Amino acid sequence: MDVRDALLDILSKLEFDPDQIDDNTRVRDDLAIDSTELTEIVLAIEKKLDVVLDDEEFQQLQTFGDVVKYVSAAHRAH
Repeated sequence: MDVRDALLDILSKLEFDPDQIDDNTRVRDDLAIDSTELTEIVLAIEKKLDVVLDDEEFQQLQTFGDVVKYVSAAHRAH
């Protein structure tokens, strides 16, 4: 499973429709994810992909594409 698929899987388990998410989907605006949900997502990503993410950096990401790039880089560095 690649990073994009893993992220979509996590979001679908949190009741987001993965068919409605693309690289330009704005995490906060389009998905209406608040900071508490973002923290939950970070923890799920870290567990599923065995990576460590910087919560402050993650909070600054704007789009799903940004999230994929950030998590992919962390995954490769691990």
